[in-house]
Amino acid sequence: MTKIYVICRIIKDKYCGFSLPIKAVFWFTICGFIQKSVSVITVPIFTRLMSTSQYGTVNIFNSWSSIMMLLITLNFHMGVINNAFLKFKNKEKVVSSFQGLVTILCLFALLIVCIFRSFFVSLTNLPFIIIFFMVLSFVFVSSTEYWLILKRYQYKYNSAIKVILTKLFSMTILGLIFVFFFQEKGYARIASIIIIDILYGLLIYINNFRKEKCFYSKEIWLYALSFNLPLIPHFLSQIILNQSDRIMIGNLCGSAFTAIYSIAYSIVSLVFLFTEAIQSSFVPWQYQQLKEKKYKEMNSVSIIILLFICGLLLLLIIFAPEAMMIMGGKEYYEGVFLIPVLSAGIFFNYLQQLFVRVELFYEKKKITVLASIMCASLNILFNYFCIKIFGYQAAAYVTLICYIVMCIFHYVAYNTICNKIIKKKIYDIYSIIGISLLVLFCSFIVLLLYEHIIARILLFSLLVLLIIIKRKVIIKYFKIIKSK
Repeated sequence: MTKIYVICRIIKDKYCGFSLPIKAVFWFTICGFIQKSVSVITVPIFTRLMSTSQYGTVNIFNSWSSIMMLLITLNFHMGVINNAFLKFKNKEKVVSSFQGLVTILCLFALLIVCIFRSFFVSLTNLPFIIIFFMVLSFVFVSSTEYWLILKRYQYKYNSAIKVILTKLFSMTILGLIFVFFFQEKGYARIASIIIIDILYGLLIYINNFRKEKCFYSKEIWLYALSFNLPLIPHFLSQIILNQSDRIMIGNLCGSAFTAIYSIAYSIVSLVFLFTEAIQSSFVPWQYQQLKEKKYKEMNSVSIIILLFICGLLLLLIIFAPEAMMIMGGKEYYEGVFLIPVLSAGIFFNYLQQLFVRVELFYEKKKITVLASIMCASLNILFNYFCIKIFGYQAAAYVTLICYIVMCIFHYVAYNTICNKIIKKKIYDIYSIIGISLLVLFCSFIVLLLYEHIIARILLFSLLVLLIIIKRKVIIKYFKIIKSK
């Protein structure tokens, strides 16, 4: 007991020594991990309560929700809000006015949906009532996103984490209750998501206006629209790369194959949850480094994070067969061979965002948009023909290729900014290329070992041994991140 007390005391003293920004990054990262983990952990429960067709319907809803939210709300929480917080001193006013603008956009969208209801029902294969409340929920989902980003900038992590976790567990519990008791289990799960989004978002919506009563600000509205409207093709391309594969599989192969593909993607999300949590926590810090021209620090932390993601991906790929049996069972097992390809895609998705962030900071959006449109068009075109010829598995390979192409395009844009504006390079491109090649090599080598568990265990042991040998270097890198 004494030793445990001493260890706890040391950990507490170390934690107390962290600066407020580091504490905020730490807790937001942990919270993001819990948030995504619960979603992934509950997958085996939902896959066993629902048929593959019903589970596929939920994933098709999620895909359409992402696309329609972008087109209706313009995704102000991605890109422009970070710049707006730097441009305007009153951050609460930014949040309140953004919220007012999105309210108008969503009300207009609801009118369009009601007028052309048969078109939207035919397009999405979802009932009109679900489409209606999905669009309505966008007002409150956006309000929640703005509020959470504000808390990240203010380093006020306590209230944000309480909201995130209570909303998460409420949505999970209500989802399980609905799915268990209702016959239309796919629609029941969708209903639970919409209900919780609206209930929690409504409270935050009211709170945002109470803090700063600014529904309309001409200056902020014009800035938001002028910044994000040109980026819509870029954001839409991102969603197409992330979601269109499931929609196209559903249309060309059936919702059951969408479910198999989605389970494989859910397993990959075990790493994606880390990249998303890291990104959401470090974006404010990275913008600050760009503003203060601290490029060396930005490069060091970025390379460390890429190596960390590479290690996590390798661990996931090694034990993908076991993960697939736990998450889906034999009915979904054929999707295991997609996991290495999807994992590599997750890596390149994170990598290209390092370059995009520089582009957005300097508001050089033309190349960003052109690159995104080209890659999204290639994705749709190749997916259509390749899925028809080779089956639903082709979607994973097409998406990986498109992410790599997008990385190359965004690197060219980033490099142009470095040469013309910054006059020096931010990232060590040779290290990035080396890590990228390592990810590709390991992904396809481990794929050949899925029928040989002993070989995979030996590979895992080798990885653990490497971590032990390099523990001093790893600790050194951790201290570098801590110091930031």
